[in-house]
Amino acid sequence: MGKISIITSGNAHDFNRKLSEAFARGGKLVGGIKSIPKGDESRMDCEYDYVTFVSYEQAS
Repeated sequence: MGKISIITSGNAHDFNRKLSEAFARGGKLVGGIKSIPKGDESRMDCEYDYVTFVSYEQAS
């Protein structure tokens, strides 16, 4: 059975860096990426929290 990790960040650049590092270690995206608004989405300056799950295969 593999390992599942949660990747989360309130900054898109930081989230992208964490996700890239996970892929470099052999991680695979599970499901997709969810963006959760921190405020009113209709505002141009609305910020988001980002979250996803990454799975890692265990060596047999």
